[in-house]
Amino acid sequence: MPLVQLLTPPRLPGRRLLKDRAQDSIRAAILRGDFRAGERLDHRALQEWLGTSRTPIRDALNALATEGLVDIRAQSHTSVISADPGEGEDSLETLGVLMGGVIRLTLPALDDEQLGALDARVADAQQHVVSRDLYAHTAAVHLVFTYLLDRCPNRVLEHRTRSALTPLLYRARVAAQQRTPHWVGASECWSLLRAAIESRDAHAAEAAVKQLHHLPADVGRMPSGA
Repeated sequence: MPLVQLLTPPRLPGRRLLKDRAQDSIRAAILRGDFRAGERLDHRALQEWLGTSRTPIRDALNALATEGLVDIRAQSHTSVISADPGEGEDSLETLGVLMGGVIRLTLPALDDEQLGALDARVADAQQHVVSRDLYAHTAAVHLVFTYLLDRCPNRVLEHRTRSALTPLLYRARVAAQQRTPHWVGASECWSLLRAAIESRDAHAAEAAVKQLHHLPADVGRMPSGA
């Protein structure tokens, strides 16, 4: 894990615990592809990279293990999880069903300022489609989805989806490396989502998220009265 290969840690808003900042930075690096599937993570190199002590790194890696993104083997080593490319499509579809439900419930609860912030994140994800940057796109998708989860009014759905989000997204990204992503289709889905955000159409937003994940718009759709 040569430090020269690592990007600068992202600037994260607000005053947060060192462990949380380290967790976010390492997660982002994994989703960007700075750390490969199965790669061992050197604790001292992470400390130097993030400019922090051993304890926040250890706690961050433990939290990422709980997320399902790293594998910790006691008295041995810590590594990024291995990912079977054959699980990629199933992971993508599962994520689409979960996040379709999340946005269906969350969009009506957002005020104008929150809708604007969501649209800005979606626009950033779409820009990475334009630049054909798979790693940056994956990290941007994670930011879109965590923004929605932070505001989801259904705490059960929020908790279940949050616990599955990162490993599902990571497995889908690893699988996407094995083929040429359908960038045009992804851009169209993001455009549909931005239009749905502007019009506050929760059903259209749900459909756009599902289509982004290779699902028909009506798969797992919540009842119209929900």
